[in-house]
Amino acid sequence: MNYALRQSRMKTAVGDSGLDALVVSHPANVAYLTGFTGSNGQVVIHASDSTPDMLLTDRRYEGRTGDAGTLQVVFDTLTTVLENEHGTVGIEAQHVSWATVQRLKKDMAEVVTLRATSGMVEDFRQYKDADELAQLKAACDITVAALGHVFDTRLEGETEQAIAWRVQHTMRELGADGDAFAPIVATGVNGAIAHHSPSTLTVQRGTLLTIDCGARVNGYHADYTRTVAVGAAPPSKLANIHHLVRDAQHAATAQMVAGALVGDVDQAARHIIEQAGYGAFFVHGTGHGVGLEIHEAPLIGPKATARLAPAVTCTSEPGIYLPGVGGVRIEDTVVVTASGAPQILTEAPRDLVIV
Repeated sequence: MNYALRQSRMKTAVGDSGLDALVVSHPANVAYLTGFTGSNGQVVIHASDSTPDMLLTDRRYEGRTGDAGTLQVVFDTLTTVLENEHGTVGIEAQHVSWATVQRLKKDMAEVVTLRATSGMVEDFRQYKDADELAQLKAACDITVAALGHVFDTRLEGETEQAIAWRVQHTMRELGADGDAFAPIVATGVNGAIAHHSPSTLTVQRGTLLTIDCGARVNGYHADYTRTVAVGAAPPSKLANIHHLVRDAQHAATAQMVAGALVGDVDQAARHIIEQAGYGAFFVHGTGHGVGLEIHEAPLIGPKATARLAPAVTCTSEPGIYLPGVGGVRIEDTVVVTASGAPQILTEAPRDLVIV
């Protein structure tokens, strides 16, 4: 990862925003700029070249401060460091608590002016470089392989919890550093809960099983969902819903091209589902960005206004959820390309299969 280049771009953005300095405190943003992944880390980027930029942490992390690049590593508190600052300092408003801001304002009132900022690092993080795309591809390859392996094992009679553990164990066996998130495993009526937490409910023959999971590799997250039938074909209503979601997901993915409005991507899926009379049961957006966090910019929903650009990675994941009946979600991780057609990192069959 070219951390020095990222730090240089961030420095320019700080100056362009009218700030004298920016305090970066969100762990994913700190990792993006430095590779540092400890629980206590902050980056201070200055507009001026005459003031050194810093990575702040404590002595517990001495010797593992990532690739600091041009940053000066300082083992001290933010309050102490800010006492030597001047002018206007930006604070990541979405990631710093109200109590912390109030304390800094009290301590720093005569030294600096604090200004809330939003999305300054995240705006850069949307666009993945070649190294990032390689990590995402590795995470997606592991995820697809792991879920394929799980689908080849006995599922009928197993609990959702046991299957979730099997997914996690298999991803680690295949080389994942860990989970991108706790797997969602939902069978039968639980499929109607979009973010169901695996339970002791057992999988029955002829029911649908939805598994939403992702591996994490070097900090980068995969996101992948398939809904399958176990042992025998499901009731025709659920089979028809699966086909409908498959078509909606295909339509949304096809719209993930450079310059597309994310609202139009969402509408491509939502229109198909609404025309079939299930609009009220598609209860979330069509997708979201994915990278160092499982949910990041851009949001792909009916009210979102961003445009997609090359090297943006996002999910395509429409679903239909019928309370008391069941549900279907199909999801892929997708890269927007400069050449036109999107690149699907989780390529695998989307038709309804019986496992």
